[in-house]
Amino acid sequence: MLLAIVRDCGLNGPIDPGETSMAFIDMLLYHARVEPDRPAVVLADRVVTYGMLARVLSAIEMRLAPAGLAKGDLVGIRVSNPTRHLAMLIALQNSGLVSVPLGNDESVTAALPLKATASERLEPPRPGVKQFMVTDDWFAGTAEMTKPRPPVFAAHDDCCIMMSSGTTGRPKPVWLSPAVLEAWISQLSVTMAGGNYEVVMCGMTVTGAWGYAVALTALSGGKTLLLSDVARETLHMISLYRADYLVCSGHQLRMLIECQNEHFVPCSGLRHIEVGGSLLMPELVAAARARFGARIVSEYGTTEAGPIARSPVDRLPAIDGAVGYILPWVTIQSLDEDGRVLPPGQAGILRLRSTGQGRWEEAGRRNAPGDGTLWFYPGDVGFVTPDGCLVITGRASDLINIGGVKIAPERIERVLLAHPHVKDACVVGFASSGGLEEVRAAVVLAKPVESAELIAFCAARLTDGVPQLVREVTEIPRNVGGKILRESIRDLLV
Repeated sequence: MLLAIVRDCGLNGPIDPGETSMAFIDMLLYHARVEPDRPAVVLADRVVTYGMLARVLSAIEMRLAPAGLAKGDLVGIRVSNPTRHLAMLIALQNSGLVSVPLGNDESVTAALPLKATASERLEPPRPGVKQFMVTDDWFAGTAEMTKPRPPVFAAHDDCCIMMSSGTTGRPKPVWLSPAVLEAWISQLSVTMAGGNYEVVMCGMTVTGAWGYAVALTALSGGKTLLLSDVARETLHMISLYRADYLVCSGHQLRMLIECQNEHFVPCSGLRHIEVGGSLLMPELVAAARARFGARIVSEYGTTEAGPIARSPVDRLPAIDGAVGYILPWVTIQSLDEDGRVLPPGQAGILRLRSTGQGRWEEAGRRNAPGDGTLWFYPGDVGFVTPDGCLVITGRASDLINIGGVKIAPERIERVLLAHPHVKDACVVGFASSGGLEEVRAAVVLAKPVESAELIAFCAARLTDGVPQLVREVTEIPRNVGGKILRESIRDLLV
């Protein structure tokens, strides 16, 4: 990995892997010294330079210093502004504190051993948990820039927590160490066009692992990071700042194309579009190429194990569900229902391991240190082709069983999305009165259309899995990675 090689060949001799500073923070502070006026993080209404960001980090650390927190204490963050949230994450880790974004699932965050919360609003009181009200003066940025500090975390210490839906469909904590974050940055530094970009637009929130990893990679490389999850705003920022790299979910890409169809915004500088979180339909790829003229890259990864597979879409085999070629630091196998390893090309329950694995809860206990020796089961069904391409045929928990034939809902959703009046779609299985599962769908419409027409549209294109019920909704709920939250839709389709 490029970054690891550079660090091992430092002027002061090899770095002991057991004692490591947060190298990405050191690199950020380095860029603040040599290019203090370069834009670091840009929102639609403000620009934060590297010099400003370094001073903000110092200001936050000064606020935290008298709090009486010890190394390794867990601090929850609830800050809505993405630049401020990102600064809080970095400052906490630079202070030797473990950070966790506080989401909306209180049952999960309440179970974590929090020592403090830093929030823009009053949090419900918790015994033994300090509470900090985060106000504008936390980010005044008047403090002097700090020099890179001595190592605070050892390589495999917990330094932050990110939430993953995993196989359960609801958030679960994943503990990440400096070694894991450095591995992700090294991996993304290679896979994101080899670092051959200057301005990256990230549509993924920095409260999620993918968005945070992209942000750290950009800042450690001295790039400019644009942040927005609003389609029209994203297009104008790409155009204004001449972004040459875009990272987004498949759903976000669809929204960007719709906005371009309504009112075209020139994005001539955009050269790469990296898409993850869902399978890429050929129609979506063709529309993206027509509107942006950029290279489209398919990406598959997990919070638990980082980047797993990727490929330019024009290099993918013509197989439904192909998401990318397995990256060199990853091992993937498919298993039958008895846990036996299947040969290449046969679909089964996937398991994987990677050099970028974090730690997560298994049966109420945390797994062994993330050294890549423990198998992680992402909950997906698929296979690996003989030449190493990963193909996802569905999620084990989402497969719809119709008379013994198991159908992935994504297959039916792709048909619905091919209808010109459908903006978004979600398909789930329901047990019918006869004991068999039936297909039901929720759709977001661009123009009015009768449900009977949509059912007939599917029947003309599917031999099985035709929806028995199609209902219009205002929005399909998704997590921070763009994946559909199917359980949230079920109540609307009863």
